[in-house]
Parts: sequence; C-alpha cells; structure tokens
Amino acid sequence: MLYCDAERGTTTFGEKLREQVEERLDFYDKGVAPRKNIDVMKSAIESVETECKNGGIYPLVPSQHP
Repeated sequence: MLYCDAERGTTTFGEKLREQVEERLDFYDKGVAPRKNIDVMKSAIESVETECKNGGIYPLVPSQHP
C-alpha cells in the first residue's frame, strides 16, 4: 500500500490492516474487542512518519529529504 506523502511504497498500512483482521477474528473466537479503525490508522501513520524521520522512506516534499 502506498503512503500518499512518500516517494516509495510502504507495507506499514497493510501490516496494520492484517493485525486488525486478526483482532477481529479473535473477537469472534474469544470475545476480545478489536481496536477501532481510526486508532489503527493513526498508529500506521505514526509508524510511517517515524520511518520517514529515520530515513526509511522519503516524503514527497524535496526540502524534507535528509
């Protein structure tokens, strides 16, 4: 999945969505409530922003490149 503010793709959003599916399966199996979509996506955005800051991916804005 692409992060729209990045030059290169990242798998972070897909990984977070996979975690969310697993949580929902646990909900049906064990009754454990899954996180809300908004919380999962906020977590994904924070992870991508951290990855950008650490040089893993670069934002589209050239002035923000290391």
